[in-house]
Amino acid sequence: MRCQRWTAMFFAMAIAANPQDFAPGVVTLAHIKSHMRDEAANLPNYTCLETLTRFHKEARRAAQTELKPLDTVRLEIVYSDHQEWYGSPGDKKTAANNPSEFVGNGLIGTGVFASALNNILTGAQFTYGGEEELNGRNAIRYDFQYSRLTGGFEVNVVGGRGTVGQKGSIWADPKTLDLIRLESAADDIPSWLPLVSSGTSVDYARTRIGDRSILLAQQGSMRMVPGDGTEDYDRVEFTHCRAFSSETTLRFDTSTDETPVVASSHATAAPPTITIPANQMATVRLMTAISSDAAVGDLIEGALVGAITRNGTEVIPEGAVVRGRIRRLEHHQRAMPQEYILALEFTEVEIRGGSVPFYADFLRTDKSRNIRPILPASDKASPKQNIILPDLPGVASFFVSGASFAIPAGFTTVWRTRGPIRK
Repeated sequence: MRCQRWTAMFFAMAIAANPQDFAPGVVTLAHIKSHMRDEAANLPNYTCLETLTRFHKEARRAAQTELKPLDTVRLEIVYSDHQEWYGSPGDKKTAANNPSEFVGNGLIGTGVFASALNNILTGAQFTYGGEEELNGRNAIRYDFQYSRLTGGFEVNVVGGRGTVGQKGSIWADPKTLDLIRLESAADDIPSWLPLVSSGTSVDYARTRIGDRSILLAQQGSMRMVPGDGTEDYDRVEFTHCRAFSSETTLRFDTSTDETPVVASSHATAAPPTITIPANQMATVRLMTAISSDAAVGDLIEGALVGAITRNGTEVIPEGAVVRGRIRRLEHHQRAMPQEYILALEFTEVEIRGGSVPFYADFLRTDKSRNIRPILPASDKASPKQNIILPDLPGVASFFVSGASFAIPAGFTTVWRTRGPIRK
């Protein structure tokens, strides 16, 4: 089978907006842009675990009507000095500036993490789209568009490479001005480029890094249909985001390799000899009560029930504090009964004055009538459609039914540890 690789790359633009009189509603856009510029200017150096679940559909196969799973790729992505670097999780060095180095074929792209937003906010022409509800939240929408002649989205497919324009929408919280979602699609595609369509979606949420709450890309998707009739889709999730400090090494040799190297070390990390062993059962008892009045990004804490051992020796003691945040809290009022999607992301375990990453697969929660792993049918007349929540290390995702809910302290989640994450 011929090896194929498609890449989609966002390039940041530095186009200053021309002074103009804003129409009603557009003033809020100016505030949103100013708010997002402030957020970007104050971003610390940090690293996240990127999980790409990739799907593919072959061309001209009548029997294949749906995308089929291709693979799962995990990378460590480092944001340093307004640049993105990639590496295999657990490696000490992250020196690649393009994630395509880690895959042999299929769709993979850059810029979903940070660059895409700057690309849109600085170069596009916006029109006010009105207010609407997005995942149970009030949001204000602005539609955007710009020509490929002003730069932007570069596509590399088998048979051609070129720049296309973009069109789409952004949604923001009218109270906090935080961006909620960005959706874009390829537009103004040159006739010689073998591309039918391409689109990207990114959801943003507050994340606690150290003692700061910052707005980051949390999840996204990429879809591409080249001219050969194939189709590719990637679901991208960012977890375990944390600050890091860079290390500098002076070298006096004749090497001609000038590739920058970003080496990360966490100031709060536990001694490197301590790692959570794989394939161990771990129960976390919630110490933070959670209700439907909570917000994405709120900090949560749990305590380990029972010690985690390796060959009979205690590695993580019973009662160790497990820290994390609310990753997702969406209220679907139109569902009957009403439903929430709740995701709890546990990122680290305190140990000996430091911390180790909490890499584990979520298995189950306490038994409860209003908590379930799949979304039930809205009514008996409609066929049941199961919504599968993404399976991410350290993330417990489930549905909670009701117009409101309250999960008390003491609620438990059960996990199977992964040990150190590797590619």
